[in-house]
Amino acid sequence: MSIDRKTFISNLALGGAGVLMGQSAEDSQNQAAFAVPDEFSITYLATRWGFPGTFEEFCASAKEAGYHGIEVWVPGNKKEQEELLHLIDQYELKAGLLVGAGSSIFREHFTEFKKDLDRAAALNPLFINCHSGRDFFPFEQNRQIY
Repeated sequence: MSIDRKTFISNLALGGAGVLMGQSAEDSQNQAAFAVPDEFSITYLATRWGFPGTFEEFCASAKEAGYHGIEVWVPGNKKEQEELLHLIDQYELKAGLLVGAGSSIFREHFTEFKKDLDRAAALNPLFINCHSGRDFFPFEQNRQIY
């Protein structure tokens, strides 16, 4: 049986909630184990990690698969930022942005991270997923990032 990622996640979430509430996974797919307020909703985002095509192909694929939005690394330059905004508007998608830095020198890493965070915030995403610290930085340095 072939199943797409969005359906898999939905079934997994419903099944897990059902198990926690004492229902079988099959029962939980037929009815909620508890009342969910009308204003609550789940927003499904497709991550670009591993997608081999262009950014536009990724957005088209995410929309066609039924995702509400995408999660991508914050674009590094103005042209890519404008392309992101144009494509999420064109395909009626929401966007979550990933932010990080890669230097092994703390001061450079922290400076790069702050610049990426500012770029992401300026694009008004649904959320910003921060890959901020590094395991090899001492605790006190990682703490400065937070």
